[in-house]
Amino acid sequence: MSKIDEAKKLLKRAMEINDAELISIANKLLEEEPSPPAAPRLVNRKDDSFLSPIMNEDKPTNKTVPVNEVGERVNQFHDDGSDAKDINTPDFEPTARQREPFQQVEQKCQQCGQMRSINPTHKREYYVCDKCIRSKMR
Repeated sequence: MSKIDEAKKLLKRAMEINDAELISIANKLLEEEPSPPAAPRLVNRKDDSFLSPIMNEDKPTNKTVPVNEVGERVNQFHDDGSDAKDINTPDFEPTARQREPFQQVEQKCQQCGQMRSINPTHKREYYVCDKCIRSKMR
């Protein structure tokens, strides 16, 4: 942040709290001449040691292995029972199921007039069976 920005903030704050001393300090900062910007640093253009050579020649590699390929592997894990010996599963009774299984609902197709048994989720006033819907799509 430059001195001018700092002086502006200081002056704004001084005016808010009505502090004469702070206003004079901010004005002094604004009256000072700003220092010239630093000269840009020259880079030695002859020294290319900082450049990295290009190693990739953009040739496709055929080292890919299919994800589902199964080679000859041996499972090296042996469970000797030493891990978590102190943890025992408590005896429990499973809770009863909260809902009963759904019963199929009979509905009449509005297109062909046949009675169909469907899941109660699909029950509606204007029911059209799957067979009639498929015939409309053709």
